[in-house]
Amino acid sequence: MKLCFVSREFPPDIGGVGRATYLLADALGDAEHEVTVVTCSGPDSATDGAFRVRTWAPGRRPALAYWGRRARGWRWETAYRWATSRAAIEAAVEESRRSGPFDVTEFWLWGGECVALRRRDRAHLGAIAVRLSTPDVQVRAHHGADERADLDRLEFRALDLADLVCAISPQVGSEVRALHPLDEAKLHLSPLGLPAQRGSSERQEDPPLVAFVGRLERRKGVDDLIAAIPEIRSAIPGCRFVLAGSDGENSEQGGSYAALVDGLEDGQAAGVTLAGRVTDAERDALLRTCTLAVFPSRYESFGLAILEALSLGAPVVATDVGGVPFVTGQDGAVLIPPNAPSDLARAVVGLLEDPHERRALSVRARDRASAHSVDAMCRQALDAYSTVLGRR
Repeated sequence: MKLCFVSREFPPDIGGVGRATYLLADALGDAEHEVTVVTCSGPDSATDGAFRVRTWAPGRRPALAYWGRRARGWRWETAYRWATSRAAIEAAVEESRRSGPFDVTEFWLWGGECVALRRRDRAHLGAIAVRLSTPDVQVRAHHGADERADLDRLEFRALDLADLVCAISPQVGSEVRALHPLDEAKLHLSPLGLPAQRGSSERQEDPPLVAFVGRLERRKGVDDLIAAIPEIRSAIPGCRFVLAGSDGENSEQGGSYAALVDGLEDGQAAGVTLAGRVTDAERDALLRTCTLAVFPSRYESFGLAILEALSLGAPVVATDVGGVPFVTGQDGAVLIPPNAPSDLARAVVGLLEDPHERRALSVRARDRASAHSVDAMCRQALDAYSTVLGRR
């Protein structure tokens, strides 16, 4: 099968969408499918892993600048998203002219990436798939942003243009159906997956280390974790925390998360390390050795970072939101309500005080992660693609 993945977010160290694109493209390439990733970053026509990379930004910046000058005020973002969608589609069409038409071209829902699709593009791009990510309306709600019906319409138009809609979890599929009428025949479950990882039975115990991995932003609930630190350290005085991820500098209280940590009383900030953005190897080393990992998100369409922690055997405390229960299963992690720092503190303290339960949870975590394997990801993606190819 000849496949094209279009994603503004790439390579994989940028965020969840970029990493998911990399994992899926590389796995399908390893399975001997011909895969091209079209993105706005990286060297043009580069080869990485089992797929090709084709970038579109360098030669199309004048068009993007034009749209930036033409649009004013709130319209700028809508116009810019349309222009970036068109630029990416043109790059994918050019690649298809060079190497032959694609069977399937997949876009993320994020920002309505296929919104500028034209009818004549389909002859080159094949069946159009949209992979569901967190809808814009959810992102804005959890970041305290104003409603933007114009941006919502971009995503809804992308869904209408799609021949196939790939839900990375049942929960995000239900969420999107509630926002916009969706032909059920289009919707197919196509979760993410990870390669088998080597865990560790040697985890830091004295002092205990609690890890968070992800962007430091409102949707990830980082402010709830920081608020829970004094209660946790009151029960476990030597407990240390590592927060690994770039600081979004837009916390619930305004300003940076570094400022929130500095504002902790009684010297509690001394027990917290803000590691900033980390490499994949650094992330894996942290999750492989931490006492437990915490993910207090307010919403996740899937929870790839959680799956990474499970695959490395980290005992996990996470919130019961979005696709998280699908990833963790019933007993792969301790699930708590969102927006509840005291519940988070009690769950963390309970695990830190019970080494037997931590070891049992670590075993269950790896078992659960095995259900989201690369083989399973490839099989379900190909099953979804085959349904739409049969209709063409």
